[in-house]
Amino acid sequence: MTFRFLTGMSLLNLYLSVLSLVLNFCFSGDLSISFKSSICPNQSITDFQGRIINSRKKKVSICDRVITQGIKGNIILEKGNFMPSPDSKPGKGKGVKREIAFFELTKSDQAVEGKAPGFYKKINTKLVFRTFSNLKGCFVANLNPGKYSMFVKEEGEWYANGFGTENEIYEVEVKEGVVTQVDFKINHGAFF
Repeated sequence: MTFRFLTGMSLLNLYLSVLSLVLNFCFSGDLSISFKSSICPNQSITDFQGRIINSRKKKVSICDRVITQGIKGNIILEKGNFMPSPDSKPGKGKGVKREIAFFELTKSDQAVEGKAPGFYKKINTKLVFRTFSNLKGCFVANLNPGKYSMFVKEEGEWYANGFGTENEIYEVEVKEGVVTQVDFKINHGAFF
């Protein structure tokens, strides 16, 4: 009898029947939790008292991630004309995805210069933390209190465009229980 039922059924009807069964399983409360969660992975499953057992949480953007200590900021690419002019508006930077590295505080004589000013082939201090910004340029770095040199990977080399009073390369400081805001500008392709 089952064989006759399947042979008389078209593939479309079979597909619709299976789809209907799956949907009924996902929205009914009669199945075991483990079976239901394997068939319906995007569904929130509740127990008999209505508590959510497996809920897929919405992924939190890097920009919205909360930290209590470290550095949070943006990587901004500036290219083209940034000179003020009465005839035209200066260029505007945009957030970009990049690899970001925090090294122990590095002086200019502790790094090997690269292809152009601000570029470095090698950093001779210890890498402390590495992360990436998202497509909008946002990044978050949980760091211990201290002073660091911040670099961004640009065109195959490390890039940093600022110096301290004693030739420290792009110094950033993390204080106990404080989140420091840093907007790192990649501006080797801009003119001011």
